[in-house]
Amino acid sequence: MLDSTPRQIYLQQKLKLHTPSYTHIPVATNGQGEKLSKQTLANPLELNYSSALLFDALNFLGQQPPTTIKNATLNEMWRWAITNWQLSKVAKQRQLIYS
Repeated sequence: MLDSTPRQIYLQQKLKLHTPSYTHIPVATNGQGEKLSKQTLANPLELNYSSALLFDALNFLGQQPPTTIKNATLNEMWRWAITNWQLSKVAKQRQLIYS
């Protein structure tokens, strides 16, 4: 939540800690614009499909991972994501059509 960031920065300064760079990414929402959560009855993520879910999340965030890594291990997928992350590709607002 945006309101939390100034409090976190204030606390970091008081504790003489390094303040990291912050950014906020879009939240996945359903067709009614509600954040996907237990409260909106969104289905839980299946951990058995973590690589495929990470691939989909990277696409949702505009990173366009190559299809050649679609079946990569989770470690390989994270390695690609960390190496190729471009904040400029992340849309300000996105909606995930979910029913």
